[in-house]
Amino acid sequence: MIHFIRQVLENFHLSSLSSSYISLRPSIHQNDLLALSVDICIMERKVNPLIGLVVAAVVIYLLFKLVGFVMSILWWAAPVMLIGALIVKPKVVTDYGKWLWNSFRQNAILGIVFTLLTVVAFPIVAGFLLFKSLTYDKWANIASKMPRADVFRSEEADYEILEEEPLILEEKEPIKRRR
Repeated sequence: MIHFIRQVLENFHLSSLSSSYISLRPSIHQNDLLALSVDICIMERKVNPLIGLVVAAVVIYLLFKLVGFVMSILWWAAPVMLIGALIVKPKVVTDYGKWLWNSFRQNAILGIVFTLLTVVAFPIVAGFLLFKSLTYDKWANIASKMPRADVFRSEEADYEILEEEPLILEEKEPIKRRR
C-alpha cells in the first residue's frame, strides 16, 4: 500500500491529485492521502534525534539569557519606575502597601510569601505600580460608570411562582449493545 502511494506521489504533485485516483479507491479520502504522504516524507528523512535535543537546549539557553538581560535592565529601572508611580499617584503605592499589610494580618504565611515575592519580583511590581498609577483615573472613571453590586441586592427581583408538577418519565427498553 505504501509503495503504491509512493508511486502515486512521485507521478503527481500533492496539490494535483486526480479525482480519478480517489474514485478508484473510495475508502481512501484526500485528507488520508495527504496524511499518508506526510508520513512517507517523514519516514524518508532520517534526522538524528540528538540534533533536535541540541537545538532545543540552545533555544532554551538563549531564552533564559534574553529573560536575564531584560530583568537586569528592569532591576536598574525599577527604582525610577517606583519613584514615578509615587509622583503620578501616591495612593497606588500606599494601597499596595496596605494590601500587603492586610494580607500579613489575615494570614501570616501568605503575607510572608507575598512580601518575599514583592522583593524578588521588585522590577515587575514597580512596573505594575507605575502602569496602575498612570491608568488609575481611567479605571476609576470606568468603574464609576458600572453599576455597583449592592444596588442589585437592595432591589427586589421580579419572579413568578410556578406550580410544581411531578416529572413522570416513561420507561424505555434498555439499549442492547453489540460486542
